[in-house]
Amino acid sequence: IAAHILPPRLEAFASRFPKVEINIHNLRTGDILASVRDGSTDVGIILIDPGVPWLTARKVLPYEMVLVTPRDHPLSKRRSITLSDIARYPFISYTKDTETRRLIDQPFEKVRQKISIRMALGSTDLIILYVSLGYGISIIHNLNIDEANRVNLHVRPLKRYFSRQYIHLIYRDEGSLTAAARAFLDLF
Repeated sequence: IAAHILPPRLEAFASRFPKVEINIHNLRTGDILASVRDGSTDVGIILIDPGVPWLTARKVLPYEMVLVTPRDHPLSKRRSITLSDIARYPFISYTKDTETRRLIDQPFEKVRQKISIRMALGSTDLIILYVSLGYGISIIHNLNIDEANRVNLHVRPLKRYFSRQYIHLIYRDEGSLTAAARAFLDLF
């Protein structure tokens, strides 16, 4: 999100609030929630609805889960792909302690299908890199996919297994936010 979604919004924000110090912390979802809850962060951006009563979570941008393979991978030529098909190949996933990993694992667990994790990483951009180098295939959110990395990747939506997801802005209470923080919320 910090690399692909925020830059144009921060450019608009910084021109409107040139004296406001912007601090971006790349944290796991649980740490973001704790940081917003304790007031050390005004606004958090996460990939799930946290479902906690003490925070406001506002859906702002949709995203989809997609299968990424090297461009010449056998699955890139298949018309239809099942979870069993995906499970046959070395898989690159997110680290176990991430919400995205739990989301990816759910459909496989539901049908008792085991995927062969070859590598676990904490960054979508790193997953894209290692898939493009041929280390395995992966399921990622489509937020980091742009024309530059599509050259080496085959990208396939997995709507059959994953419903549409949303980026969420989270904050304590809009009344407790500064004018700058409220203006940041309006950029989405």
